[in-house]
Amino acid sequence: FKDNGSFEPIEYTYDDNGNMLTDSNKSLSISKYNHLNLPEQLNLNPPQHYYEISYLYSAAGQKLHKATHIDFTPATTTDYVGSFIYQDGQSQSILTPEGRVVVDGSNYEYQYFLKDHLGNTRITFNGRRTIIQEDSYYPYGMNMAGLSHESGVDLPNKYLYNGKELQDDFGLGWYDYGARFYDAQLGRWHVPDPLQQFHSSYNYAGNNPINNIDPSGMYSYNWNTGEYNDSDGNVVSWSEVQSNNYEEPEKQKEKEKDEKEKIAIDPGHGDHNDKNSQVDPGAVNGNDYEKDIALNISEAVKIELAAKGYIIIMTRTGDVLNAGTKLQWRIDKASGAAIFVSIHTNSVSTSSANGFSVCYKSTDANSKSLAQYIQDQNTLFKNRGISERSNLYVLNKFTGTAVLVEVGFISNASDLNIMKSNTSEIGKQIATGIINYLSK
Repeated sequence: FKDNGSFEPIEYTYDDNGNMLTDSNKSLSISKYNHLNLPEQLNLNPPQHYYEISYLYSAAGQKLHKATHIDFTPATTTDYVGSFIYQDGQSQSILTPEGRVVVDGSNYEYQYFLKDHLGNTRITFNGRRTIIQEDSYYPYGMNMAGLSHESGVDLPNKYLYNGKELQDDFGLGWYDYGARFYDAQLGRWHVPDPLQQFHSSYNYAGNNPINNIDPSGMYSYNWNTGEYNDSDGNVVSWSEVQSNNYEEPEKQKEKEKDEKEKIAIDPGHGDHNDKNSQVDPGAVNGNDYEKDIALNISEAVKIELAAKGYIIIMTRTGDVLNAGTKLQWRIDKASGAAIFVSIHTNSVSTSSANGFSVCYKSTDANSKSLAQYIQDQNTLFKNRGISERSNLYVLNKFTGTAVLVEVGFISNASDLNIMKSNTSEIGKQIATGIINYLSK
């Protein structure tokens, strides 16, 4: 924070709606708001330069597009399409419930966010357990530069304080909460609270950022008790909050997710359990292991399903040490899911055998139907059809709908090449089969 306006009698100005128009400390002016009091055009005018940030929203206020200009020349564009983010027209990243997938041409790197109790991202790391970014915060969310670190070579993670996206173009330093933008340097919103929760329309979380969080910029609550408070500190019910004809976007998303089926994705092998002395690689062909191929395809399935709002339970996200009772630990991990999809490769001594097949839970019509929906999506491998299996533990011990996908033969050179070079497409086809089954 730089008090560039310290010698001005008025450093902030507002329109008749209470929306901030200028901030002398940032040399900032906001020339246009939309009908939801969301800023559409911001101008930052430090000496010798002219900077501009413009936003486009849906009718409901969802951010769709951001563009920046330097000295009236277009600089960058960012497009938001659901969980997908495009930078200058190129796919940049995909947000997931656990973090993000960074896209670099045809390469995809899975990255994970380690958060604290307030939803603040503290550590960003990849599947190789390499730390990409560390972030620490002052109570109101301003970054503590001395305790934060970026690798310098990876795409910076901007989803930080409360998990919200930092708008750091030209030093703006605001966080996008959905209904409002928030200035963590001041601990204040730049537009009034639509629901007037507190005596001041601009303070963040009732000036209590240690106990309270505001998921959407509309209404804060105590993270520890889950209770909502009015401006006098009195506890109010969520029904009283809803009486304002408003429901927080985050809660609406969770409600929509709860209405969808929970799906367990089980990457085969890759575990050290009570029956083996080391991590089970599954079938092996040279330096290629079934456990790794199954995990990569499972991650691709998860991305597709998560983008559609489904809650995904991954039985493993890497090698699992001391997993517990063989196979049963997978069933335990999948607890709460309605659907169980185990991903494997096939293998036989004859290298000519090839093709894609799906096994389903014995004497279960729903499992048979799911298997057929998945099988019908296959366009990359020979079609080996579906089969009922009464001897597969993970299928018949799972209480709900269960299938096991044999993606291809790791023992066949052609199938192996397809599995390694078309991971995303295989994941998309399996996910589409699952979605079609659930939509029938």
